[in-house]
Amino acid sequence: MKFRRVILMTCLLLITGAFAAGVINRSKATGIQIVSDSELDNFIVNLVFEQKPEQTVPTLTELENKATEILIVEPYERKMSQNLDMLSTVKVRKVIKSGNALQAGDTIWIYESCLFYQRPAGQEFAGALSEPGWISCPYNQLPLRQQTEYLVFLIRPDFPTEYLQSEEEKNTFLYAYPCASAFSAKHDEVYLKPADNAELSPAEKELQELINRPDSAAYQNRIRELQDQIMQEVAARRVAWKDVKAFGFITDNETAKTALETLIAEISNISSETGD
Repeated sequence: MKFRRVILMTCLLLITGAFAAGVINRSKATGIQIVSDSELDNFIVNLVFEQKPEQTVPTLTELENKATEILIVEPYERKMSQNLDMLSTVKVRKVIKSGNALQAGDTIWIYESCLFYQRPAGQEFAGALSEPGWISCPYNQLPLRQQTEYLVFLIRPDFPTEYLQSEEEKNTFLYAYPCASAFSAKHDEVYLKPADNAELSPAEKELQELINRPDSAAYQNRIRELQDQIMQEVAARRVAWKDVKAFGFITDNETAKTALETLIAEISNISSETGD
């Protein structure tokens, strides 16, 4: 598997470089309006799962205890901040709990636990696979869908005492738990990403053999052909927004999937009891 990681890193190097170049260009702009949900279909969803404490799926009790705001909201606009964060503008439909005196009808902003990059129109990068952009999901929560009601569990960001907040920042919130804090009856399923094959593909095996040859320099053309082939294999395994947009969460781990489904069921029961 070590060889596979090395090969995948090599094959994706140009893609990563292209992404980084775009980040540098886009990071100079703030509050850029981005495309609507319907235009995201071919965006690639990058899964960046790692074992981190904040990725542990919370219990309902943990959500309720940590959140200062428990609200029913409806997203209607999304924009990108200077750090490529997804910032959704939502309308508060119902207040269940609020430590900040929020009321139904208020407009607030939610930093989502995903990052976003849109390839500039007409701009191509040598060696990069063709796609309009990327959505990076380091946690289980997928982006909010517009014009859909969500039950959300939120907290306020920590700002330095001397920092002068804008009116928007005064009404900006974070998920109480990045991996699971927004729930919708329309998108209450967990997308389980298929596990990668543990065995090397024929192209990966051949590439490994050629790279290990003492005369590998004589096979550079074939090595490049294999790298291109592996790049396409990687592309075929990638997940697009159109594949997951009907879901609320994504994971590549069966245990996390079970924990999320248990939490979703508990949320659904509470929503039914309260009429939300």
